[in-house]
Amino acid sequence: MESDSGVAADQLTTPPEPVSLRYPLFPVRATYVLIALNVLVFLPTFLFGNWVYWLGGLIPQQVLYSGEVWRFLTAGFIHGDVVHLLFNMYALHVLGRDVERIFGSARFLAVYFLALLGGNILVVCLSPLERLTVGASGAILGLLGALVAYFWRYRENLRGGRQHLMSLISSALLNLGLGLLPRISLWGHLGGIVVGLAAGIVVVPVYIVFVEPSLHLEVKSLGQQEFLRVGGLLAAVLTALGLAFFVRG
Repeated sequence: MESDSGVAADQLTTPPEPVSLRYPLFPVRATYVLIALNVLVFLPTFLFGNWVYWLGGLIPQQVLYSGEVWRFLTAGFIHGDVVHLLFNMYALHVLGRDVERIFGSARFLAVYFLALLGGNILVVCLSPLERLTVGASGAILGLLGALVAYFWRYRENLRGGRQHLMSLISSALLNLGLGLLPRISLWGHLGGIVVGLAAGIVVVPVYIVFVEPSLHLEVKSLGQQEFLRVGGLLAAVLTALGLAFFVRG
């Protein structure tokens, strides 16, 4: 039996072949630059540890009472020992490559430094005034937060997206739990993840679908609205810094 159009009836009910979309991936460059910078900064730390910690480590009282705001940045490139450095650089290599490949270098760096700033601001707000905090953990966990934002948005579009999302959420919760251990900054971890998640939501790649001549995707460039959102997030983080100065200063 045939339909009026001359097409076999069983062909009308046969589902089309699934089409695999290849999601665009960016080259990885900034991740390796950050790893190299962390390793280079560790050399004087290894030789002159106490001096480097005092000059660039995050000590809330030095920020609040002496205005040494550069510590928000420099503390993220200083590590306590070789094990601390190697652990963080391994995590940066794994998460950084994933985020930079998906988000691109500009978005990746925006997430990284916003998370670094957000985590260190929470340290200044809530840690003991004299406590020294160093390390890239807050920024790295911000990358984890950005991946959560990405896989949440595309959980229905990516094969295994929901499972990967749950794995990322479990990793985030595990790292927050590790922040309860001695010598690990809970506030740095928490601030980094929260701000990284927010930054990931703001700059998550938006895809343009092209059907002809072949089905593929391209990442939409950051537009004016995205820049305004990044600026708004930065303003919110800096407002938190201002509150820290007001409350604890």
